[in-house]
Amino acid sequence: MLFQKKQTKNDKSNLNPVKGMLNGIRLNDLINEKNLSIMPLTKDKTKGFKCLTLDKAFADNLASIREVSDSGSVSELKIQNKGRKPLFLLDGEQLLGALQNRTLNLSIMVPAKSSLVIPVSCVEEGRWGFRGSDRFVSSNHIYFSEGRRRRTRKINYSLAAGGERFSDQGEVWDDIDKKAEAMRTRSRTRSMDDMYENWEHQLEHFVDNLRPIKNQVGSIFLINGELKGLEIFDSASLFNHFYNKIIKSYAIDALEKMHARQRQIQLSNISSFLNDVKESDFNAYKAIGLGSDIRLSSTSLNLAGLEIENNMIHFLAFRERTNNY
Repeated sequence: MLFQKKQTKNDKSNLNPVKGMLNGIRLNDLINEKNLSIMPLTKDKTKGFKCLTLDKAFADNLASIREVSDSGSVSELKIQNKGRKPLFLLDGEQLLGALQNRTLNLSIMVPAKSSLVIPVSCVEEGRWGFRGSDRFVSSNHIYFSEGRRRRTRKINYSLAAGGERFSDQGEVWDDIDKKAEAMRTRSRTRSMDDMYENWEHQLEHFVDNLRPIKNQVGSIFLINGELKGLEIFDSASLFNHFYNKIIKSYAIDALEKMHARQRQIQLSNISSFLNDVKESDFNAYKAIGLGSDIRLSSTSLNLAGLEIENNMIHFLAFRERTNNY
């Protein structure tokens, strides 16, 4: 096994970082744009782990991401953090360039002044060749939410079985092909980014009309009244940095389902979902880089998080398709 398991289930003698993250969270009124509904989650006095984001590190020439070798590997890349602060990489964040576009399989905190090999998935099946620079650049998009859900579930089960943090690459390509067909998008290299660019005007409309509120650290997302998931960060500043990308990842799924049947939103279902997340028994593994990798997949929940020193830096949870909620 490439990564050593840290603990199995909750150690009741230690603080549960999932409960710690949700303690003090305030639920706010739903905001709606077309068939996408968002419940902002706010929290007062969030300190936040001091770290760089990839956009900032690239802009200041403090990080570089390249193929692991001249011949490359579809499922792995090498990142160098030249900064004096740890570098945060977001689950699903898209990287453009080099041999083919990739997306990050999970959230990672790269230690200061260090290099890591990180697990990724290809989101551009029809290209394997350099197109300009051998370095990757950041993107305005992350993996769409339904794809993130399926990939997170795959990695969770793989880790629980003693495996590694690799996706099912065939499933990822299949998800993108189906999505592109549903979104009526053609791409010469079967690139997920081409699909996003094709719908950028409509996606920006969601962003413009679903602005974050004061002290917001996360959101619960619903499409056509159906609860899809939540995403939370340890500070409002980190949440705000990624907000537009996350909104677009759900908005593009909402656009696909624009003409599907609408359900009436039940606030009690949201409360039940949050309670199930809070009371879940998770597995914790030694993370790639700093911290612990928090994981759970069940018949109703699918969650992942990055925890450092009992603080949840980033956490996401998806509702699995049951009759619940």
